Amino acid sequence: MKAVLILLTALVIFAIAWLVIVRYFRNKGKTATVSHLSGFFAGVVLSVMFLVAAAIIDGPTPAAEVSSTSPSPAPNAAPSGARSNAASSSRTVEPSVEETSTPEATLDITVDQYKKNFDRIMKEADAPFRANFRTKSHSGSGDVVAATLNDHLVILLTINSKSKKITSVLLSGTGDGTTKSGADIIVVAVAALASVFPDGKSEQVGPTVIDLMQEYKVGDDEPASHVVNGVKLAHMRSKETGVLFSAEPV
Repeated sequence: MKAVLILLTALVIFAIAWLVIVRYFRNKGKTATVSHLSGFFAGVVLSVMFLVAAAIIDGPTPAAEVSSTSPSPAPNAAPSGARSNAASSSRTVEPSVEETSTPEATLDITVDQYKKNFDRIMKEADAPFRANFRTKSHSGSGDVVAATLNDHLVILLTINSKSKKITSVLLSGTGDGTTKSGADIIVVAVAALASVFPDGKSEQVGPTVIDLMQEYKVGDDEPASHVVNGVKLAHMRSKETGVLFSAEPV
């Protein structure tokens, strides 16, 4: 759970940095391509710095802690041969870290399947947005891909590097003060969250998206969240970060 929170925080940092840099460069008159590329790389640098800092703060590994707390040998220790045999036996039955590590939970859907669901829902809604995941970076044990839908909407996916399945989804949106931009955020949020399910139907999460927006109050420390078919859907918003929707396995 702690690792998931750290990863989600890193994604939020990534999204905030991206949006801030994009706004800065667009105000300077730069093109959308230059602005988004600059924002992407700034987001990667800051999120990686956060992950490194989190790893350092986390302290020594469990193996190191066990080693530091192991009791010293008793004065009447067993003969060296017996100790050697015991150590050998212990090493034989002691499972490796890889064998005991818990596989990373995923949403049981690949990027291609997600894109297919999202684009279909957008077409059914007669909306112009398409999930073209072209920007890619590596973070921790997986990859991060991004799709810039327009100047205000970005979808970030984290992917397990082994199974190639999605481990989390983050939609970052900002409005431009018009009713249309607000409506676009809701339509895209429904599609972004519904696409994590294999059958990808907007009616699965449409009511939940509305509930999340109503339940979350600006200034709340924790996002509003609901679990739908084993997937945790969450939402939060502020003037600094804009509107955020996320999906991750429970």
